[in-house]
Amino acid sequence: VYAKPAGRPLVDTFVTEVSQDTWIFFPWDMEPQPSTPIIGQRG
Repeated sequence: VYAKPAGRPLVDTFVTEVSQDTWIFFPWDMEPQPSTPIIGQRG
């Protein structure tokens, strides 16, 4: 899990620190169009 400098005081544990000006892309954010939220995908 990641922590940016501004959020570091709010977390107890993190894997790596990422500079404040870096945007982190997560697989669920990479869709080229809007996608159904995970909560809405439950059958």
